[in-house]
Amino acid sequence: MSFSGLDSDDEAPEDVSFSTGRESALHDLEIAKIERKKGNKEVKEWRRKRDELYKKQKESKLLSLDILMKADEELKRKRSFEEKQEISDEDNASSGDNDSEDEKLNDMSAEQQDAYQKVMVAVIDVKEPRPLMQSALDFKKTNLYGKRIKRMDVSDWRAIRLKSRNRK
Repeated sequence: MSFSGLDSDDEAPEDVSFSTGRESALHDLEIAKIERKKGNKEVKEWRRKRDELYKKQKESKLLSLDILMKADEELKRKRSFEEKQEISDEDNASSGDNDSEDEKLNDMSAEQQDAYQKVMVAVIDVKEPRPLMQSALDFKKTNLYGKRIKRMDVSDWRAIRLKSRNRK
């Protein structure tokens, strides 16, 4: 009994020497190494771009220094203007002259009117930080003993287990 398909040399696997097999395996490893480095570089570049985007967004949200400086200067001008106005009001109180704000703006020179800007600063209520111990207890309560997760202390679990054993 002979199999005619196995006798032919054309269908047999090709003889590969150890050195050529080793070279091809090393070549495949080099290719895999290059692909991995390329993938790492792409991920690194993607992270760098994302970081730059976040930094730009943060900068756009922050008030620039020149706006803050202008607001500070305007506040100083307004205070000095109010002080001058109080002094002039005291003088005018004796003469009975009361000017409205529109009249005050009209009395200013054109240069002063250009520099005059109203700045309104809103005070935001700030939450007072809770004590660390209380926040830790709240975390434990919500995450370990919340409504959805039925958990119990070990001592309670052991008591229930002893109770069930004693019933037997």
